Formats: sequence, structure tokens, C-alpha cells
Amino acid sequence: NELEMWVSTLCMLMAAMFFVKVLADFCSTATSLEPEVNAFRSDMDSLNKFMALEHFPNPLRMRLREFLHHHRVVRSTLARTKIVERLSPLLQGEVAWQLHSKWLSCVTFLHDVQRQFLVELSVHLIAIAFAPGDLTPTGYLYIVEDGRVLYRGNLLLKGNWYGEDMILRSAH
Repeated sequence: NELEMWVSTLCMLMAAMFFVKVLADFCSTATSLEPEVNAFRSDMDSLNKFMALEHFPNPLRMRLREFLHHHRVVRSTLARTKIVERLSPLLQGEVAWQLHSKWLSCVTFLHDVQRQFLVELSVHLIAIAFAPGDLTPTGYLYIVEDGRVLYRGNLLLKGNWYGEDMILRSAH
């Protein structure tokens, strides 16, 4: 009869709305689990809008997008750094050493240095990303964490370092 038809239609509409609500909540939860991915996507969207608005040429657009992809690692490192900065100085040193000891152990002229100096040094390490073709400023010690670097005719890969001449030029 007609009443049963209206009641069953209403029940189906309510069930469909409930299902949509559950699905929306699930999708919202799933996307919020990776805030770094969301931030990257937001940055990429903003960059694309900016480049379209300013009519950037395609080669420059490609370089900027590529840099943003390389910068993802730095973004996660900066997020960790903000957390570590809230810790006590002793804990900062321990956490920094835990994060950076494998990189500092690659630098041969630091092998015979006291551990306390290495811990202090690890607190002051800064992550930075360069796009392919970029030149790195002199006066810094670089440790390659990801990617490839051409330095003085040598191809440097993960774990290699360069810029030891910064010690000779440093005022400290």
C-alpha cells in the first residue's frame, strides 16, 4: 500500500544519509592522519595558483614544483625541530644526537672528537633542500641525506659530505 511505500522510502533516505555521514567522517579521519601530506598538497596548490596568476614560463614552473618535492623532507625535519625546541637543553641534546649521530659519524675529521662536542654540534644542524642545478653557498659543511650532489667533479650520494674548507674560513 501507499503508506508502506512512503515509510520504506523515508527509511531508505535516512539510511543513505547515515551512510554518507559515516563515510564522510571516515574520509575526514583518514586524511587528517597525515598532516604533512596535507600541508604539502596545500603548498603545491598555492604554488600552482601563484604560478598561473603570474604567468610563469613552463621550465620555471617545473623547477619550482621539483623544489617543493625535494623540500618535503625538510618540512618534516622542521616539524620535528619545533617539538625538540620545547624540551629541556639536556633532552634536546639527547634527541638531536639520536637523530643526527649517523650523519655526523660519516664526517671523518669528527671521528676523534669528544662526544659532548658532537652532541652540541648535532643540536645546531639544520636541514636544507636544494633543487637540481642549484649552487650551495660556501662556508657550510653539508652532509647529503638524500639525492645526489656534484662537488668538485665527484658525485656524492647519501652519507657523503663536503664543505670541510668552511673550517678554514670560519671566524670561530
